[in-house]
Amino acid sequence: MYTTSNQQKSSICSSNPSSSQACGKRPGGLVEEILHHAQAQMYLLQKLKLILKLNK
Repeated sequence: MYTTSNQQKSSICSSNPSSSQACGKRPGGLVEEILHHAQAQMYLLQKLKLILKLNK
């Protein structure tokens, strides 16, 4: 899971593209990060659905 400080850092980086090097990201890193977040959320959703099925 991501910490709030990490989220703040990534939002600062995404809002200021010129600081991408300072944030340790190469160009296009934002797209990869968004995809990673989407994949992580899909994974958590699947786990949640499984848990709900087991609790019925």
